[in-house]
Amino acid sequence: MKQSLQYLSESLSNYVEDDNVCQAICDKLEAGNFEEEIEFIEVLDEEEVVYLEEILQKELAYAESAQDDTRVQKLETIYQVLF
Repeated sequence: MKQSLQYLSESLSNYVEDDNVCQAICDKLEAGNFEEEIEFIEVLDEEEVVYLEEILQKELAYAESAQDDTRVQKLETIYQVLF
């Protein structure tokens, strides 16, 4: 799995317990052996894409405030692929 998807998986783990959409995204992440971010994005439905966009915005803001440049870079890679 690409390192950016590993960062995404870690970020999603903060939300998975309370949200079925998040759980579905995590299940897809775990089930697939994605070599590229686009491969993962292509298996998401519209509701999951919208959810992921919201989570990525939150996680990017957090990573920026924590000055975690590596996390910002990896999560931005996924965010850019969404659009």
